[in-house]
Amino acid sequence: MKCMSDTYKRNLFIFVLLIWNVGVKELKEQYNLEKKYESAGERKIAHFLDNYNIPYRYQSPVLVNDNGYQRIWYPDFHLPTYSIYLEYFGIQNNPEYDQRTAHKLKAYESSNLDVISVYPSTLQNNYKKYILGEIHQTMEHRLSDLELKIQSHQNKFYTSNQP
Repeated sequence: MKCMSDTYKRNLFIFVLLIWNVGVKELKEQYNLEKKYESAGERKIAHFLDNYNIPYRYQSPVLVNDNGYQRIWYPDFHLPTYSIYLEYFGIQNNPEYDQRTAHKLKAYESSNLDVISVYPSTLQNNYKKYILGEIHQTMEHRLSDLELKIQSHQNKFYTSNQP
């Protein structure tokens, strides 16, 4: 078993003291240990998800059907608990960007991916209520679809077993 070097011990001791005296949150801020996000909007969404204890993966790869081609895209947030993706479209009222946004949303839809779209104007309003509401609505829609499938299956079962 290797012994720890004196430098390592000293650095570890300093780190423990820092945590003890300053706190983890302050350390993250002081030494910029936070995750790197591509925009202030994404950072704001990440802090919201963290504060509400909603697990997420940042820019996790997903296979998307893009006009008949299978491509790997990296949506801003994947909420694995809900199997929902969240995309922040940081520019509004720009025809070229709006066209790319529409293309992305169409590809997500053709890939049967549930995506919540968030825009700068969304973040200026009650975005927390909006995102939570969209998650809730998506889950309710899935439950309703499941109930219809179960009911359809039951109807087929009962009609096929009639004498």
